[in-house]
Amino acid sequence: MDRLRMKGLEFLILANNQFSGNIPSEYGDLLKLQALDLSSNRLTGLISPSFGKLRSLLWLMLANNSLSGEIPLELGNCSNLLWLNLANNQLSGSIPSQLASIGTNPMPTFLLNREKAEVSAGSG
Repeated sequence: MDRLRMKGLEFLILANNQFSGNIPSEYGDLLKLQALDLSSNRLTGLISPSFGKLRSLLWLMLANNSLSGEIPLELGNCSNLLWLNLANNQLSGSIPSQLASIGTNPMPTFLLNREKAEVSAGSG
């Protein structure tokens, strides 16, 4: 990724492709990014804590992949985030309290993950 060319990028929509592997942590350096949609791919691995640097981010769609691990606490730094969809992944652990106020009802965005605890990333 040529960071110099992408520094001013505001929208990165790569949904419904067959991308596989980890999400590049360098996406966390795209500080003007307002929308990131990587849903419905074959992505694996962890959600990078570097996403917490995306203060302009309004929309983060990572649903329908095979992401694992816990939701990084750093996502709570995305104070402008209006929509977060992490459904249909293999996430585990608790939903960070900083994310509880996203949109009007954040719980559906965490549905259908691996864990089935009452207040976890896999609620539902």
